[in-house]
Amino acid sequence: TAKQSTTKITPFFLVYGREARFPFHPDENEKLLEGTFLQRIFELVEILPKVRNNAVRRVEKAQESAKRRHDQDLQHIEKFKKGDLVLVYKASQQYLKSHKLHPKWKGPFVVHKVLEKEVYKLRSIDRKIIKTPINRKLLKKYYST
Repeated sequence: TAKQSTTKITPFFLVYGREARFPFHPDENEKLLEGTFLQRIFELVEILPKVRNNAVRRVEKAQESAKRRHDQDLQHIEKFKKGDLVLVYKASQQYLKSHKLHPKWKGPFVVHKVLEKEVYKLRSIDRKIIKTPINRKLLKKYYST
């Protein structure tokens, strides 16, 4: 019964065309039932489709702004070239408490091949190619000291 942040309407209203009624508030329920049957039909036929269309537009607008933010974030991501040294995030250790003090990154690795959509094929320093391609989100540039 809470209003959804994007649509600004409760899901109950979008489905049933009215707000939810609670049995422990009898005075409010009587006020809600005062309208005539024809008024209720009018609400369902005329008003509810408009409300639903507005909700769809708000959802589409929110999706567009989320896509814009995502695309802007992608522009700021550093792209690697063949031969760059990178570290790989150890995602498997993320939730293990026993490895809390261990390094979260392994490597360095060399970018062997740049695949599509921010995916990279890596090889170890001793030239062994890693079979599994790695997404850009799990990589960071390695700076030798």
